[in-house]
This record gives sequence, structure tokens and C-alpha cells, in this order.
Amino acid sequence: MDGLLWEKEIRQAEHVRLLGRFDPRQPVLPLFWTGSGIELHIRCRELDLELECDYDMQCPWLGVMVDGAPVARFALERGRRYYTLLAGMDETVVHTVTVVRDTQPVAEDERLFVHAHRLRSDGELLPPPERALRIEFIGNSLTSGEGFIGPRGAMEWRTIWLSGMESWAMEVCREMNAQGRWLSQSGWGAYWSWDGNRENRIPRIYDAVCAVERGGDVPYDFAANPVDAVVINVGTNDASALSRLEGWEKEAAAAAIRSAAADFLRQVRQRNPEAFILWVYGMCGGDIAPLLRSAVREVRSEGDRRVSYVQLPECPESGLGSREHPGRGSHHSAALAVVRRLKKALKNNTEV
Repeated sequence: MDGLLWEKEIRQAEHVRLLGRFDPRQPVLPLFWTGSGIELHIRCRELDLELECDYDMQCPWLGVMVDGAPVARFALERGRRYYTLLAGMDETVVHTVTVVRDTQPVAEDERLFVHAHRLRSDGELLPPPERALRIEFIGNSLTSGEGFIGPRGAMEWRTIWLSGMESWAMEVCREMNAQGRWLSQSGWGAYWSWDGNRENRIPRIYDAVCAVERGGDVPYDFAANPVDAVVINVGTNDASALSRLEGWEKEAAAAAIRSAAADFLRQVRQRNPEAFILWVYGMCGGDIAPLLRSAVREVRSEGDRRVSYVQLPECPESGLGSREHPGRGSHHSAALAVVRRLKKALKNNTEV
């Protein structure tokens, strides 16, 4: 290395792994979801990333990991500028650098977007290490990492308390040497949201790149981006809305949730014909576990034997983080449960 800085467009740079859902027709790289970004294998002294961002209500945050360990997290400024990812490094040592959007879309903020433009460095890009698996994670606040970071008593709904960089899903990726992609929205469910809003349901947006953020409401090409497994952690918000009902209304809604879960499994299977599908639930209670188990049994009875269910350990009150959401210990326990089932299911392509 001669110490001179070079600049390269991300979409044109060699040996840059793109993470997450994105529209390949766009000249820049939109970072839509939690966990979307880039991965590099590089030896350098300095590494910068040019990002463009706008928002009205809640600023997005970016996370940086080196060899799987989180080393930085910062809020993005409005406008277009370079951000320092690495500085003062030993240029003789090769590191894997993963840069991800650390916070989810905010559907109510019509101005919000994050675009990655260019890399700037004095180093050498090398082919990134191969990943053993590709896993898609579908979820709500638990998968977005709401409350994972921040003080125990913080209750404001702000992106500063959201962090997917060390969440249960990211831990699953580290443990299984997997490349992950996320689709998660706080408060959303399979049938309705925490407050009973039928518009805010994950199946409605699943087929688009990112229907809740500007520029992302276009069909996603599943065939071009196959995965080995899909992990669905949805149901907590369905249960929250259900708990507000009584009598026949509650019975009817419970049946609708069960039906919606079964239909979503069929939708996910149609888009991912070769993947193992795992529905997980329980970090914040298990009120509708029987409904979700029944939905899984129904789909299995139709001949899809590569669909399964796992009950996750419930987070104790002592383990809560910000916004009364599960903290680090609960995410770790959930990750272990998911890893155990996925390893069993994916070994020799067995049925579970």
C-alpha cells in the first residue's frame, strides 16, 4: 500500500458483499432494513463510507463491526458526507468489516432514507470470507432490537434505544457463520399490530423490498436471493391486541390470528421453496403459543415437513432493557434456542 486514498462507488467496487434487501436497479445502495449494509475484507489504515440520509422524525443509526465484534455506533446526519469507519489501523492485518443500518424503518416518517454511495480508503480490498448459510429474519421490535441498548428506565419510543447489531438474530448469524437479511417492524404482527390495526401486519409488506420506506415499494426478487432458512419471530403484538378483547370477539380474533399465521407460512414457502422455515415465539410471553403451534401443524399436515416451531425462553423482569423490552441475556437465550433447532434441521437437510 502506498498510503494514497482511493474512492470507489460501492455498486462498482470489487469484493464488496451487499447485505439486506435492495433494488438492484438503483445506482446507489439503499439501506432499508435493520442489518442492511456492506461487508468487506480489507487491510488498511483508514476506511471511510459516504452516506446520504434524510429524516423528519427519527434519525437512523449505523453500526460497525470488525471481525464480528461491534466497535462503533453513531447517528447519521442529514445530507451527504463521509463517515470514518476505521482509523489508525495496522495496514498489515486483514479484518472483516461489517457496516449495517442499526435501526429499523419508521413507517410514519415519509422523508426517511439512507443511501450508501462510495468507499474511501488507503487499503486493499480482498474477497470476503464465504458464509456457510443465508438466513432471513422476519419480526417485530424483538428482531429490530428495540430496548436492547439504553438505560433500564427509558420509555420514549426513539431510535436511540433500537439496535440490531447484537440482537438474537445477529448472534444466530455469528454462531452459524451465516449471512442474514432482516424484515422487522416494531409493533407489527401476523394479523394486526399491538393496537389492532390491520394495516400493520408483516405479510402485507413481505413481497416488497421495503414497502414502509421511500423507494422500497417494489417487488423483491426472491429467486435471485435464495436463503437456506427463514426464521419468523412474530406474534407478540397479535397477542397484545387480542388481550384487549373478550367473549366472542376474542374467539373470532384468535381464529383469525391462527389462520393468518398459517397463510403467512404458505406465503413464505411460496417465495422460498427450498428454505427451512422456523416460527419462534415467547420472549415476551406465550399467550398465543397454541395458535401458532396449530398453524404450523396445519401447514405440515399439507405436506410441508420443513416447517417447525420453537418456544423461546421468556425474558424475566430482571432481564428487561429499555422500553420494557428484553435485554442482552434474553436475546442470548433466544439465539441459543434458534441455533440448536436450525443446526438440527439443516444438518443433512432433515425434517424436524
